[in-house]
Amino acid sequence: MTFQEKLRHALDLCQDSKIKSYDYQPPLYKLLWRLGIEKAPPHFTGFYENWISIGTITGIPWTLIMAAPGLFQDVSRSDFFPLLVGGCCSSVFYGYLMAKRCERQAKRFGIPLWKDFFPPE
Repeated sequence: MTFQEKLRHALDLCQDSKIKSYDYQPPLYKLLWRLGIEKAPPHFTGFYENWISIGTITGIPWTLIMAAPGLFQDVSRSDFFPLLVGGCCSSVFYGYLMAKRCERQAKRFGIPLWKDFFPPE
């Protein structure tokens, strides 16, 4: 079974549950799938993997957005450092919250880990 077939079954399973589509198909995950990156949906991965991936996927763009105004002004490095720390802290916190939410929903609706998910062919 190819990754795309397994992904389709996984998304169907999530759709049959009461999980909202933007939770199990976040826009950045859709982008990764279109680019050919084989990343399991967030509800099918473990807590730590979600924490790292969601924190990174959202943290890097968020930090760049926060730092963008400073790039076009005469800002010293000492003024730039708190923006980077703030972006990193917010990505760690956001990643933790979203990973916990995915873990709780997966447990509530009986969604297995990706390695344990064997849909019918």
